[in-house]
Amino acid sequence: VVNSLDVGGSEKLVVNTVNALDRDKINCFIAYGGNSYLAKELAPEIKTIRISNKPLSLDLRTLKYIVRFIKVISSYNIDLIDGYLFDSTVISAIAAKFSKIPVIEHIAGSLEDLTKKEKIITKLPVIRDVFYNLVDIYVAFVDYHAQELQNVWHIPSKKIKVINYGVDIKKFNPNVKDLRNSFGIDKDAIVLGFVGRLHPVQGISDMLRIFKEIKKSLNAKLIIVGDGEWRKEYEKMAIDLKINKDVIFTGFRDDIPEIMKTFDVFFMTCHKPLVGIAVLEAMAVAKPIITLARDDEEKKMAMETVKP
Repeated sequence: VVNSLDVGGSEKLVVNTVNALDRDKINCFIAYGGNSYLAKELAPEIKTIRISNKPLSLDLRTLKYIVRFIKVISSYNIDLIDGYLFDSTVISAIAAKFSKIPVIEHIAGSLEDLTKKEKIITKLPVIRDVFYNLVDIYVAFVDYHAQELQNVWHIPSKKIKVINYGVDIKKFNPNVKDLRNSFGIDKDAIVLGFVGRLHPVQGISDMLRIFKEIKKSLNAKLIIVGDGEWRKEYEKMAIDLKINKDVIFTGFRDDIPEIMKTFDVFFMTCHKPLVGIAVLEAMAVAKPIITLARDDEEKKMAMETVKP
């Protein structure tokens, strides 16, 4: 279960996980709301169930979504709910409790990046306990996140499992071709690149300002892969900084391994403490990473995420 199948780290993780399952043993469905962009990356036999035309969210439509999930669980004989984002997990977990089936929630980011709803729940013990008791097992991707679950959300350790990220090395490896010529980039230019959702939390504004300083001493290009409602603002910022001729906004792309091969450096200025799938994919293509670590805890988390 995921809020939507729009392009994003958690959404991509859902697709990668489902595609890797042994489908001779597991019959899997993806339930979601809103955009279905990533559905085309699913194996043909994976079935999708659109709960709503809008991304799943805890709002006035929540009861409608819960009823829909109860019907889906019954109709498709669902044995387990596996949630990847807070809103869709809570909605489906309530339905799961009515249907008496277990729930797993994957925690893909730091708890410092809580939404307003999650912050309210975290601060109110009674409400927090009600919500978090809906989930039977929490899956963290690094030890750092597991510790946060215990220290911030007060989840008992017996309900937490750590399963590190994985990357499909058949797709992401040093042998894929690069697209430097396709982008018209001079062979002597240093190419910095980013792949992800264009949103303020990704620190794109900082990235552009840093790149302007880099341009003062290096022949460099910046490729920004992804889209989002902030894209036009970032394109305008590149013009205002007078670096637009050296910054390439590609929008959504399906050839991410080849684009990452084009990078000389994967460049990430995310404001939240997260080393996500895109970083590991870049590493699988043998690219060095430049990212931000705001304190010792984030350095520790980063090292745990990328350990062999």
